[in-house]
Amino acid sequence: MRWLVRLALVLILTGAALLWVFDRPPVNMTTLKAIQQGASRHEVEIALGRPSGIYEANQKWAYSRPLGWSTVYIYFDQDGRFRKYVYDY
Repeated sequence: MRWLVRLALVLILTGAALLWVFDRPPVNMTTLKAIQQGASRHEVEIALGRPSGIYEANQKWAYSRPLGWSTVYIYFDQDGRFRKYVYDY
């Protein structure tokens, strides 16, 4: 019976650890919020690192974490300037 309680405890702790890993934002949110509207693509890349995906003719960058389900999308205008971000979690 004790082994069953230990197994349940291990499973609960493992599940909690996995949730914590999967639910973390893919970028530092303080750094993301500090990016000024109108920043260049280069400035965004310096602040956040290389994006994990580039879409829509370089107008939309995606940042995600391996084994994570949240994604941050960065949108640029036609001049390549930061317009907004969307945190999809």
